[in-house]
Amino acid sequence: AVGDSSSPLCYDPQGARCPLEYRVRPLGHPSGRRVSCTTLDSWCLENSVRPELIKVDVEGFEYAVLQGMQGIIRDLKPTLLLEYHRKTDDSADNGLEVIRRIMEPLGYSMCELSKNSIRTIVPARAGSVAANSMLLFR
Repeated sequence: AVGDSSSPLCYDPQGARCPLEYRVRPLGHPSGRRVSCTTLDSWCLENSVRPELIKVDVEGFEYAVLQGMQGIIRDLKPTLLLEYHRKTDDSADNGLEVIRRIMEPLGYSMCELSKNSIRTIVPARAGSVAANSMLLFR
């Protein structure tokens, strides 16, 4: 797994909205599964990978994954495709506005992809983005 640290995580599939969505729990949680985790920054450095395009589809864990790839984003400026999943509780640390605030200072603009178009998302219209959207950062 990739996230915002290189330490083990506990994923709990109980109570998820769909079978693919997992929730991060404290290590040792009774219904959780312990998994190894690293940052994308660390993995790419260890494996001499310099990505030009990154697709992120992590079922609600977008914020943590973006936090763990800040070096890649800052230094390599890859194009990012991010499938955005709004959590049912719409927690602030996973919100679209927070993701936008991470990416814009790094020189990225945020666009929503649909079947027939690419629409630039401005902050005032960020609320119009669907709960499960494919976003493009370039």
